[in-house]
Amino acid sequence: MDLTLRLSDAQQVENLGQLYDWLRTERDLRTCSEVSLVPADGVPGEMSAVFDSVQLVLDSSFQLASLAVGIASWRKACEPRSAVTIIHHDTEIRLETTDLHDAGAVVEALERLRTAPGTNPDARQGQREEGADDGAAEGEADGDGGVGVR
Repeated sequence: MDLTLRLSDAQQVENLGQLYDWLRTERDLRTCSEVSLVPADGVPGEMSAVFDSVQLVLDSSFQLASLAVGIASWRKACEPRSAVTIIHHDTEIRLETTDLHDAGAVVEALERLRTAPGTNPDARQGQREEGADDGAAEGEADGDGGVGVR
């Protein structure tokens, strides 16, 4: 699963570097995923020292939980004030600063992103089958929690 993380504040470059460093040191992420910085668009033909986002390539749903813990622990340790936007294909989830303190809220947002229309048909099918097995109606477990999905 390919994800892009963007920050939304004036200290974006500094905070983005901290987030990148933090995720690269997370034990469960560094062994089975790729974490890289994406340069900001600049003048064609010139290299830019400014970065726009952090890109991750994850192999499993377990790594989504590790990513959620990593983001929440980074937020608590570094105290950035910016919201984080997580992008997968054409779907974006914006986590406000209050959401970032709670690893559970981050996991929920990442799961909604993973199963959003147009992102992973197999995951959505598995989710429908699970809901049918336990008698849960579709959408019952989906709380808003202040996390925006586009």
